[in-house]
Amino acid sequence: SFITPREAVESLGIGVPKSMSVISVLNMEPPQPSASDTLRADRRKLEKEQAS
Repeated sequence: SFITPREAVESLGIGVPKSMSVISVLNMEPPQPSASDTLRADRRKLEKEQAS
């Protein structure tokens, strides 16, 4: 299961100002596509190659 940066910071016990928005925390690392999205993209790529 993917842990968000905010959850990771809170579990480490590092003080984070509560006013800090979730967006600014998420912007600290690039968005990661979920596994299902990656699988879907791979499948689409395979279908395209087989069709051509």
